Amino acid sequence: MLEIRYFKLFFSTTRIMKKFALTLIMILSVISTYAYPVLSDSTVISLLTYAKTPEVYAMYGHTALRVKDEPNHVDLIFNYGTFDFNSPNFIYRFTKGDAEYILAVQDYRDVCIESYITRRSVREQILNLTQREKQKVFEALMTNAEPQNRAYKYNFLFDNCSTRPRLIVENNINGKLAYRDSIPTQTFRQLIHGCIDKNQWLTFGIDLILGSELDRKASYKEQMFLPPYLEDGFSRTVIIDSAGVERKLVSSDQEILPGETAKIETEPFLLSPNFIAGLLMVVVFALSFLGFHKNKLYNWLDAILFLIYGLTGCIVFFMTFVSIHPATNPNFVLFTLHPLHLIFAVACLIPALKRHLGYYHIANAAILAVFLLLVQFLPQTFSLAFLFMTFALFFRSLFRTLLFIKR
Repeated sequence: MLEIRYFKLFFSTTRIMKKFALTLIMILSVISTYAYPVLSDSTVISLLTYAKTPEVYAMYGHTALRVKDEPNHVDLIFNYGTFDFNSPNFIYRFTKGDAEYILAVQDYRDVCIESYITRRSVREQILNLTQREKQKVFEALMTNAEPQNRAYKYNFLFDNCSTRPRLIVENNINGKLAYRDSIPTQTFRQLIHGCIDKNQWLTFGIDLILGSELDRKASYKEQMFLPPYLEDGFSRTVIIDSAGVERKLVSSDQEILPGETAKIETEPFLLSPNFIAGLLMVVVFALSFLGFHKNKLYNWLDAILFLIYGLTGCIVFFMTFVSIHPATNPNFVLFTLHPLHLIFAVACLIPALKRHLGYYHIANAAILAVFLLLVQFLPQTFSLAFLFMTFALFFRSLFRTLLFIKR
């Protein structure tokens, strides 16, 4: 009987504890629901688009969301484009595509001061949201800003400072966004070129390390990974609510912070990658042709040339097979630039191996000949400078092959 009493006591205590736990969970959930301030009816939520500047990191422009609630003394900027440069191994992790970006919450006055100093103009699009939608957007932003949520894996094409604000708005409205296509379909490479084409070396580098996936046509929504395209897209978008009623997403648009037009000057032609690569091609062809007729090998030329191509190939190889950045794999640039050239460059300096170098030239010439024949049919766009580099290496291996056969 005593055991039965203890069992009943334990069972009733357990039931009480369960009820208490459920009640506590409900209370906590209610508290968390109302943890953020309730916005007033005069709240304004807007999309801010920053003009591009000559700095490499800002040549694409920038996007942020602003929440302004004057009665509650709230005027905050939610910026998904910040990062901690001093975090461990940041350069390596950024190159690999494993770097974390952070949602920063800034006071609007600080942003004004920064924009004034940098002379960077900012345009504001007031979003035509209901009070409930404004509250949901604000709470979603505040939730993202919490320490455990504010960091995210940055993805240049699909998850960046422009795509995140779009998703915040898209996921917290009553209904759905209906985008009105207005921009002709372009590839990701064409979109990027449109932002940085005046910086020829940056364009050349991007074309080297980003492969054929960058030549895929971007959908209208995908084009909004660039801030100017998001701004244009929002201006043409309507909200279709659950009742089927349409309303414009943007109610007004204005420049709130004036600035100066960015002057992005292109490099002089003599310092451009096209001229330097073209000059390299001519010099290599001339020396190789001269060496063939004089029956001279010029192994020093091979050592220098293949060392440069091999080191560059290591970067391309890393970005293709180690990096998790989008659009780096496959990359047909590896036909010309790959790490195996480094082995050959070292072999050029070893007397016992010099007599066998011709076999490498035969293989390299054959590979490059096939590549050059197929270049028009490959699903990847190559820069003129890279094609000059490919021809330079092909000419070198071709003449060394002919000299090897001649000997």
